[in-house]
Amino acid sequence: MKNKNLVFISAAILVVILAIGGFFLISSRGEKTATEAAEEQVEAQIKEIKPEEIGLTLELLSNKKAVKMDITKLDGIKSLEYEGSYDAVAKDEESGEELTLPRGVGPSVIDIKSGESEITRTIDLGTCSRNVCKYDNVTSDIKFLIKVNYSNGEVGQVEQDIQY
Repeated sequence: MKNKNLVFISAAILVVILAIGGFFLISSRGEKTATEAAEEQVEAQIKEIKPEEIGLTLELLSNKKAVKMDITKLDGIKSLEYEGSYDAVAKDEESGEELTLPRGVGPSVIDIKSGESEITRTIDLGTCSRNVCKYDNVTSDIKFLIKVNYSNGEVGQVEQDIQY
């Protein structure tokens, strides 16, 4: 009789624990953390802009090792932040196998000087150190995201793809 009561009590305790755990699991799924809510608020404040609004042109150089970025409408812009992403083939040093991996450039910040009306940058598709560059073997289109920080505090962003 004692064993039956012990089994019954153990089973009842287990059911109660599972019910409480399930309740907390279900109720926590609907709540956002403070960080998630803050990130959504920041994203809502970033306005989408068109490349023409800042005079943006992106051009893959003929050697396919770099992208030329021109921005010709800098009035009211305090700074720009850009990054590019793409896939590239890399050789695994241990196995010698070729792998397709996500790669990218940036993020990089460009501070706009007073009176500056346009900028041009050549963005290498790879890594450079001491004037020696190792270029990526790009296998996909290149996606650029450019964040525009305006002097009045507003923030905009432009997304543009370059066919590789």
